[in-house]
Amino acid sequence: MFIQSQPADPAIHDKALRIANETLFIIRCLMREEEWGDYLREAYIIARRILEEKP
Repeated sequence: MFIQSQPADPAIHDKALRIANETLFIIRCLMREEEWGDYLREAYIIARRILEEKP
């Protein structure tokens, strides 16, 4: 179960950040610059949730 207030495993944290940044690179031309931070936060949470799921 994903709990946002708990620290992430460093490897998962790095992967989630990389996923968020890579996806922002793809879609940033569709967004205003002010929205990039909000997008990164949400994309990080989604990526971390998926990476922390137990198989």
